[in-house]
Amino acid sequence: MSTVKTNAIEPASGGTITITGAANVAVTGTLGSTGVLRTGTTSNASSAAVRHTIVSDGDAGAYTQWSNPAQSVGLLFGVAAGGVAQWYRAAGTYGSESYTLRWSIDSSGHYLPGADNTYNHGSGSLAIKQIYTNNSVIVTSDARLKTARAYTAKERVVARRCRDLGVVYQWNDAIFQKGADRARMHFGTTVQSVIAAFEAEGLDPMRYGVVCFDQWDAEVIDHPAVEAADAVAAQPAMYEERMVDVVIRVNGEDRPAQRPVFVEVQPAVPAQPAVQARDAYTEMVREAGNRYSLRLDQLAFFIATAGAGA
Repeated sequence: MSTVKTNAIEPASGGTITITGAANVAVTGTLGSTGVLRTGTTSNASSAAVRHTIVSDGDAGAYTQWSNPAQSVGLLFGVAAGGVAQWYRAAGTYGSESYTLRWSIDSSGHYLPGADNTYNHGSGSLAIKQIYTNNSVIVTSDARLKTARAYTAKERVVARRCRDLGVVYQWNDAIFQKGADRARMHFGTTVQSVIAAFEAEGLDPMRYGVVCFDQWDAEVIDHPAVEAADAVAAQPAMYEERMVDVVIRVNGEDRPAQRPVFVEVQPAVPAQPAVQARDAYTEMVREAGNRYSLRLDQLAFFIATAGAGA
């Protein structure tokens, strides 16, 4: 293991200090009021590799950034003034990113989205398994944000149909994991039966927010072929002794002179393991699919208010 210790490393104005090695590199210390610590490529090319940057902006806060300029994406996490933790999503190539605040944890510990009524938790294909809360969910219901009307006669018939759609069910994946005798029983209904209730009255179920449908494409990663390569032994750096001009002071007078210095003429080459050949292949990350779902609170309210009576 090689260790380099220094109290200050200062590149020329606008310059870059580069540490190259085959093993892990640890950098410890304190960033200045406007210090920047970057690992990864220093290239400005859009094909540059993934990089990690830590920035200290003094009173404005400190941020750490992960980005892949080749894919024009990035993530920035930071702590702003006032102790607010923030997550940003970046877009743009190296040196020209534009960041959008996605989520933050404010100084009181509240988890907040970066914009009102914009971001979801989970999706149709990636649902959150369970949410635990002490209180019920607060849903915006301000009359100033709505255009309302009364139920139609057909909608009231649909509500009464839905009132009779209750079933006892078990989740198929729970049956697979636990067996039918241990999978828990649940009460509810199915989206397909609610859709049929609307269609029986000639109504389009997708015009109503109680019924939801999500569809997604397959996600794949294409891995290119890899050619076989022999192992490469490590090569030490090569140095050459050269004479350089210097000025020395002798008896109070400056005199030209020369002294030898060692100059690196060939950098060290780290050892490279052998690489086995591999054919190109496609990795399936997620298969294409779709899923129906219900807004159960709306369905329950619809049945309770529109389906009342006979």
